[in-house]
Amino acid sequence: MANSLFQRAGRNEIEGAKLNLSAQAELAFARLLDEQESQSWVQRNAETLLAHGCSIAATGLAGEEFDRI
Repeated sequence: MANSLFQRAGRNEIEGAKLNLSAQAELAFARLLDEQESQSWVQRNAETLLAHGCSIAATGLAGEEFDRI
């Protein structure tokens, strides 16, 4: 009987570990998708980002909100 309880407890731990691995894989996949979306956004907006960076470098100001200074 004690052996049976031990085996059942071990099986539950294994099932729990499978669930955790599944969740970890899902989180890793979500992070990869987020990173890919971020890279795609930067590529689509590279020209605008470069122009904005050049403007900041030239003026030391970060946009229209600072034009009033």
